[in-house]
Amino acid sequence: MKDKLLQEISLTFKVMDLKLIDFHAQTSLPEKLKKKGLNKDNIQFEFNLGIHVNPSKKLIRIDLNTNFYADSEKSILLGDLSSSGEFEIFNLEDILKDFEGKIPNVIIANLIGIVISTTRGFFILKTIGTVLDGVMMPIINTDIFFPKEVDKK
Repeated sequence: MKDKLLQEISLTFKVMDLKLIDFHAQTSLPEKLKKKGLNKDNIQFEFNLGIHVNPSKKLIRIDLNTNFYADSEKSILLGDLSSSGEFEIFNLEDILKDFEGKIPNVIIANLIGIVISTTRGFFILKTIGTVLDGVMMPIINTDIFFPKEVDKK
């Protein structure tokens, strides 16, 4: 068998659903910020993922919950956004067979990337007229969602 790091993976999928589930944002500055104002360059984003696999239906769903904070301490919540993406993986059975019942991180990372990119668009549209108007959600390296392997030597 090829080295797993170099193994080619064939993925055939269809986007079944990309949706905005919920959104909240401050329409005016919180009391703590009224005197000093909001520095939009200091907005902090916190991303929380849920990954759900349904092998019998060949589906993978990625749920993304994002919180937006005014400060690096994450003490002033400005809003939150929940989104979801559902993908039909036509060859899921083959992938699970080839990778000992596991889905390779690279596949999940790409699906997460699709959900984050879509969420970025939702964020831009939904923050118009709020204190977050004009703030850009950062580009995220999806590798941060996976534990780093430790060399056991």
